[in-house]
Parts: sequence; C-alpha cells; structure tokens
Amino acid sequence: MPELDQHFLVDGKICAKMAKLLQIRSGETVLEIGAGTGRISRQIAKKASVLAVESDHQLVVNFPKMRNVRVMEADGVKALKQFKFDRVCGNLPFSILEPFFRELDRTEFKRGVFIVGGGFYQKLAGIAPGIKLESSEAVKKESFRPMPRKDAALVVVSRQPSLA
Repeated sequence: MPELDQHFLVDGKICAKMAKLLQIRSGETVLEIGAGTGRISRQIAKKASVLAVESDHQLVVNFPKMRNVRVMEADGVKALKQFKFDRVCGNLPFSILEPFFRELDRTEFKRGVFIVGGGFYQKLAGIAPGIKLESSEAVKKESFRPMPRKDAALVVVSRQPSLA
C-alpha cells in the first residue's frame, strides 16, 4: 500500500537471491525487517531461525505460519536495539532508510542484505560510516506490488573493518 510506503517484493528469484547473499552459517539468527507477506522469510527459514518484524498489524495477523520463523509486530528501527541477531535483511520502506541505517551502524551484525531506493546506496557512507557496501544491483520496479514509481536496488552490506 503506497500510503504506508509498502511495496511487496513478488519476484521469487530475488527473494531466493537475498537469502543466498546473506551467507548464513549454522545456528545463526536472521532479523528480517518489513516481513510483509513472508516471501523472504520462507527462503531464509530453510537455513536459519528468522525473527520477522512487521509494523503493519494486518500483515502480522495474516502472516503465514512457517517453521523456524517467529513474527513480531514492532517498529523496524527499534527492533535493531530490541533483538539479538547475526544477520539482517529486508525489503525496507524507503521512508525509514536513513534512520534504519544510522541505527544499524550502532549494532554488531555480520552481514545485511536489503532492498533500498535506487540511489540510496550512494549516500550510505555519509549516513552510516561504519557500514561497508559490498555490492549493489538494480531491482526493476515491476518486481513489486504495488509498483513503486522508480526502480530499487539490492544491496549487500557488512561492518567496516575497525581502524583501532
């Protein structure tokens, strides 16, 4: 729903690619922000425990039951402080990108994979200097329902090496 800044990823190949790019190891927990209808959760749950965070009450109530997935109604930015996780991912609402990445920069995470607004990744270093952009690639706007006005980007991030 555009009024809630929700554009659901419907391309199954991209969902599977996100799970693969997380490079999940045995015993790890993945925090998924903006779990929506569970398409990404379903792919990740094949390899890890998923804490699926969604702020839309209707989506939480209707979230499909899945093995290895715990869904919670919570704010995505606040969830970074509330839960312990190894890896993090999500199809993020474009309206929370800056506060989300500022907060992520304060956490200890191993790797993150996100869908973000097309040009946002170019601003990442200025917003979250402790986060390293590993890679990015375009995601066509046709991969979402409802369709956003612009294409998005799939980004892979990790912690910057410490200078200490």
